[in-house]
Amino acid sequence: MAINTYLKSVLRNISSALRYEAVDTTSADWVPTTVFKGLHITTACTVVIQGIDEETIELALTPGTYPYGGMAIIKSGTTVTTGIVALF
Repeated sequence: MAINTYLKSVLRNISSALRYEAVDTTSADWVPTTVFKGLHITTACTVVIQGIDEETIELALTPGTYPYGGMAIIKSGTTVTTGIVALF
């Protein structure tokens, strides 16, 4: 699947987040209305991200801020339901 040029530019521009949103995977996958460009993690956890190519990746993360963007956080495989902040 070809990656949309706009989506590429959004993910490449990670100098500063303009919006922040708490991620909650308590009852379902978290799917924002637009692509997120990074994550802030408050507790060590595993996070499953769906990328803009619709593939998923499982990442073991410690507290910190990461430039990992995507289209969704997948509930299955993500080990926390709160404590993740998406950066836009």
